[in-house]
Amino acid sequence: MLFLLGTYINKKPLKLITVKKLLLPLLALLFFISCEKESYSDLQMEQQLYDNSPMTLRSPTPKIDVCHYDAENNSWHVINISGNAWPDHQGHGDVRLDDRDGDGYVPNNACDYGQQGDCDDNDAAVNPGAEEVCDNSIDDDCDGDVDEADSDCSTSCVEGEVKIDYNGPLFVAPSDEVFVYTWQLAKDACAAKSEIDGCEWYLPSKDELNALYLARNVIGGFDQSGNYPGSYYWSSTESSFNNAWAQIFGNGLQGDANKQSAGSCRCVRR
Repeated sequence: MLFLLGTYINKKPLKLITVKKLLLPLLALLFFISCEKESYSDLQMEQQLYDNSPMTLRSPTPKIDVCHYDAENNSWHVINISGNAWPDHQGHGDVRLDDRDGDGYVPNNACDYGQQGDCDDNDAAVNPGAEEVCDNSIDDDCDGDVDEADSDCSTSCVEGEVKIDYNGPLFVAPSDEVFVYTWQLAKDACAAKSEIDGCEWYLPSKDELNALYLARNVIGGFDQSGNYPGSYYWSSTESSFNNAWAQIFGNGLQGDANKQSAGSCRCVRR
């Protein structure tokens, strides 16, 4: 009797214990599956972040070649350094040789490395092989001249005209005007020349005339005999109401002359 009672009394507790034993493993399994899903999702997100990240964040800093100055041996040679070390090397005059803009040119360097002459290695449109753009204030072809100062941006008005550098390009007519002139007629001759060929010719100033004298053998065609009036050239610069500056191309002497005197005329333009 007691045994039967005990069995009866313990029936309920026995069922409760059995249910708990079944529920606990089931809950643990569900939690594990949930964690697995979350972990997989996190891994997918991390992979996407990695795939979309810049190469510089997921790989070591690339190495670059530089033309390096060796102070101990007083010599230049090419070395390979980490990109992170470049600022220090730049500070003492080294030159990068990795063609940062990919245009096929590198900056001038003492290591005689690569195709040199790139004056802006951060802009692929600027290099010695580029064409000069005439209105962008950039030395596109790296020849030291910008826009209208570059011969690529100037068109020839007269066959044989010569360009010299005096405060920028100065174009000189290939020969003297036909006659000798008084000062005013010399100015008129250059103005008439402009009307004929459409270019803005003018009688050079005193300083421009001296630049012509210094380059006389390059320009050619001047009367260098020292004889009056052929070797006496007018400038447009007045020294007084009645006088203007002229220069003798036989010896380079400048002086003021009466405007009614005769002299040669060589026209220039900008």
